[in-house]
Amino acid sequence: MLSLLLVSGLVWLAVVHWQTQQALRWWFEQRQRWLCREAEQVRNGLLQETFVMRRRLELSLDEDGVQHWIEQMKYLDGHLVQLSDNLAPPYGEVSLPLAIRDWAKRFEAIATPGAQQVIALTLPDFWHSEPLIRSQILLTALDQLLHLVATQNNADAEMPISIELRNRQHWGELVVQIHYASVEAAQQAGRSPELKYLPRTFQVLASGRCSYRQQQQTVSWCFRWRYAHDKV
Repeated sequence: MLSLLLVSGLVWLAVVHWQTQQALRWWFEQRQRWLCREAEQVRNGLLQETFVMRRRLELSLDEDGVQHWIEQMKYLDGHLVQLSDNLAPPYGEVSLPLAIRDWAKRFEAIATPGAQQVIALTLPDFWHSEPLIRSQILLTALDQLLHLVATQNNADAEMPISIELRNRQHWGELVVQIHYASVEAAQQAGRSPELKYLPRTFQVLASGRCSYRQQQQTVSWCFRWRYAHDKV
């Protein structure tokens, strides 16, 4: 009997270890794909723009072209700011609500250019200090979750999404609710092979919990982590 329990325990540990490896590998692959996309945008966008600007400057520069170059520099400056914010989101050390608000603004601009606001935010005015690494993990998990949702639902890219940051005594909660067009679409989202890695990854990296629940056409994701001044 003892041998059977020992073997069962070892098998369980092996399964947990394998699942954790799969989740962390998924997280790493997602980050690498994102970094590759950012690098491609720099190579195919900003670097091409700067090359064209340099060539035009070399060929001619008259007074009539001054305004044109001012506009070009504004364009380049805006994209460099966006790139730096994507690589290192601002406000993470200062305020988690501010960091989430800034992230949502950038996500909306990329996901639905020119559209009405599709993310409803409920954020407290005050939030205690969070370790920078935890804020970055939360923002990365949030970004990956919604980009996967948007990728899986191109026909419904402007589906209502709500994000709420809650204070639960010793716990912090970040609740993401996604409202689908039908119950079938919500059920299909829950069967995503990629999204199943998100809870375990968050548990390992942030020492927190991530749960998933479906109610009719609404899917809720809840990220929970302990306050205190613990280390991630």
